Amino acid sequence: MIDLLLHNGDLVSETDVIECPFSDNHFVVAKLDIQKSPNILKQIECRNLSSVNILKINSLIEEIDFQQIRNYDDINEKWLYVKNKITEIIDYVAPLRKITVKNMNQFPWYDDYLIFLKHQKNAAYKRYTRTLSLNDKETYNSMNSLFNSYNEEKLIEYFKEKSMNDLKIQRNFPNTILRK
Repeated sequence: MIDLLLHNGDLVSETDVIECPFSDNHFVVAKLDIQKSPNILKQIECRNLSSVNILKINSLIEEIDFQQIRNYDDINEKWLYVKNKITEIIDYVAPLRKITVKNMNQFPWYDDYLIFLKHQKNAAYKRYTRTLSLNDKETYNSMNSLFNSYNEEKLIEYFKEKSMNDLKIQRNFPNTILRK
């Protein structure tokens, strides 16, 4: 710690030594001038898949005339027909929209999908606390579980790519934090 204070004098604004009441050692305290990085606004694409919209999508899918699928001979053409019909309905009921989320204190392994899942989980929680509906609670629990499992997967993947040298505290540790 003292080595950090001596070699990074431009970051240290105040220091003090405090006696320890239960030991003959002393505490070294320092006030560091580390500027917080600005919040980065990130845009993600999402859909409003509320329970009402899901019901609308389901009812419109039930109205699709799947008899026309017989007009196609190739299985890929049949799949493309079904996929396009369902995509048209989803785009009609819940079109893609861009939302802006603050990228506050995101971990390095957060990608767009994880940020999206976090936003969906938080939105589901807010909806549940407003309505106290069992459907909204199930939606929140599902989103929370999905977020946690994907977060854990990305965390493990992130640290698997790191070497032991990446994880050791280096002499210029505060400078490393400032650059990120």
